[in-house]
Amino acid sequence: MFGVLGWFWLFIIISVFAGGLVIVIIYLVLRARLEKPATGYEGMVGEIGRADTDITQNGGKVFVRGELWNAWSHRKIKKNTRVKIVGIEGMVLKVEPYYED
Repeated sequence: MFGVLGWFWLFIIISVFAGGLVIVIIYLVLRARLEKPATGYEGMVGEIGRADTDITQNGGKVFVRGELWNAWSHRKIKKNTRVKIVGIEGMVLKVEPYYED
């Protein structure tokens, strides 16, 4: 049906397709391993949220990733101000006001 030359080209086409598929899979695996973790402590630091209440050294509430968290800051932050998470102490977020550059 294909002849010798036909089988050769069929083999080449399948080999190129399989090689490309392997390269794509390796790329996706490496990208997933190098990404910033999406959960846990490392995943929260650097996130941007919104102050749900006034935040002081005594505490307050922030809204981050669809959840309400306890938070505190060295500086007073007014309600509805955008905040950046700079650390976590137990289950309390340490935040600072966030201003876009």
